[in-house]
This record gives sequence, C-alpha cells and structure tokens, in this order.
Amino acid sequence: MLIVAAGGLYRFAQAQVECDWAMTQALLRQQRDLQEEMRNLREDNRDLSEQVVRTQRGRQIDDAATLEMQETLLSQQAEIAEMQEQLAFFRGIVSPDESAAGLRPHRLALWRGTEPRVYHFSLTLIQSVRNERKVSGDVHLTAHGVQGGKSREIDLDDLLLKPQPSMSFKFRYFQEINGAFRLPEGFDPGKVEVLITRSDDEDLSVTESYDWQSILKNTGA
Repeated sequence: MLIVAAGGLYRFAQAQVECDWAMTQALLRQQRDLQEEMRNLREDNRDLSEQVVRTQRGRQIDDAATLEMQETLLSQQAEIAEMQEQLAFFRGIVSPDESAAGLRPHRLALWRGTEPRVYHFSLTLIQSVRNERKVSGDVHLTAHGVQGGKSREIDLDDLLLKPQPSMSFKFRYFQEINGAFRLPEGFDPGKVEVLITRSDDEDLSVTESYDWQSILKNTGA
C-alpha cells in the first residue's frame, strides 16, 4: 500500500511539476511577447515623436517662408505704389490733362503725431512745364467737421505748431510744404480744403477738397 501510495504521489507531483512548467513557459512566452510589443510600441512612439518634430520644423520653416514672402510682397506693393505716385507726379508736370494744367495741389497727406490731436501734413503743389515762369502766392488749409453735434470749419493756419512753416509758395514746377497742427478737443474732422491763391492774380485761386480718412496715413499712428 505504501508503494502504491508513493507511486501515486510521485505521479501527482510529476503531473503538478509538468503543469507548473507548462504554465511557467506560457508566462515566459507571454512576458517575451509583451516585452517585444513594448519595444515595438516604443519604437513607434519614437518614430511618431521624430515625425512630429519634423512636421513642426517643416511647419515653422513653411510659416517663416510664407511670412517672408508676404513681407516681400508688401514691400514690392509699397514700392510699386510709390513708383506709381512718382509717375503721376511727373506726368502732372510734363504732360498734364488740359483740365488739370496749371497751378494745383498734387498731393496732401496727413499722419498722427506722438501727442494727442497733433497731426503732421505734407502738401505738394505743382504746375506744368507749359508755364515757364515762376508762380507765387499763399495756401490756406481749412478743416471741416463736427464739434458738439454741430458743423464747424477750422482754419488750420491758426493752429500750426512751431516751427511754423511758411504757407507761401514760389516755384516754377513744384514745391512741398510740411508742418504740423493740433486740433481742438472734441473736434471730429471730415475733410480738408486746400485753397491756393496766386499773388499775381487773386481771381485765379484753386480749391481742392480731400476726405480726411483717405489722406490719413498709418505712419506714426
């Protein structure tokens, strides 16, 4: 009986060992599989991270290139606009239209100063080469707008800041007048009127009106 019991116990122990061995091998295989999968996942993650970095760098490069192209385009557009303005200026002097020939304002530009309500201005006067003699006279600037809910006209000549420019002119082909003025508190300008009066004949005065917003530049704003 002891021999039989010992044999049964041996077979049971052997079967248990074999079962444990099989389970151990299965666990080891599962562990290896998990380790292999983890390595694969880490490699995929590293690849994805590198791809994200490359994508971000490429995007930054693309953004920088796009920004540079936009800046170049804006610069070129500004140069073209300046050239067109210069071309119109010389055309106005050399070969003006019959209706535009003679003394007249060519350009009026405004831009904000560093102090409140202060504006700088640049006024260019021209006459065609058909008139070979010099022309002289005075210029008056008038601002039309609203103050306190009522329409108001303001003589900008009285608001000029020091150093005050001379509002008189004397030239053969063109002259530029530059200066600055301070608008009164609460005044909302709508347009600027330029009155040119010749000293040799006051009946030959020229008047031109400009919309305030259309001649207000962003420079210095």
